[in-house]
Amino acid sequence: MTRFTWLVVGLLVLTFVGVLIAHWVRELPAVQDFPTSYPGQSELPDGVAVDFQAWFAWQNFLNVSFLVRIIRTEWLVRTNQRPAAFWTRNNSGPIRTRNSPKKISRDCGCTSASTRFGY
Repeated sequence: MTRFTWLVVGLLVLTFVGVLIAHWVRELPAVQDFPTSYPGQSELPDGVAVDFQAWFAWQNFLNVSFLVRIIRTEWLVRTNQRPAAFWTRNNSGPIRTRNSPKKISRDCGCTSASTRFGY
């Protein structure tokens, strides 16, 4: 059997053991009493707004805009032709790849500084 097959079998066995342990822990009396002691709901004080707060709304907007920009950049790198500049990883350190290193682009699909500023 290959290494990958052993890895998959090992992960399946670990998952099965984890499920068995979770079932055993769930049957303990202290764990069964926890939801009745702490139901997870509380009464809101008077005068508290029920909708989203302003800081929460603008932070969510910033997070979404950053994620969209990161995904767009990755999409541009993967779908466009490779730019002229490449970086090849040094394969002589303590962490080595199995095959020879591949050239990795340093450009994100944007114009490079040399074309923008005339270097």
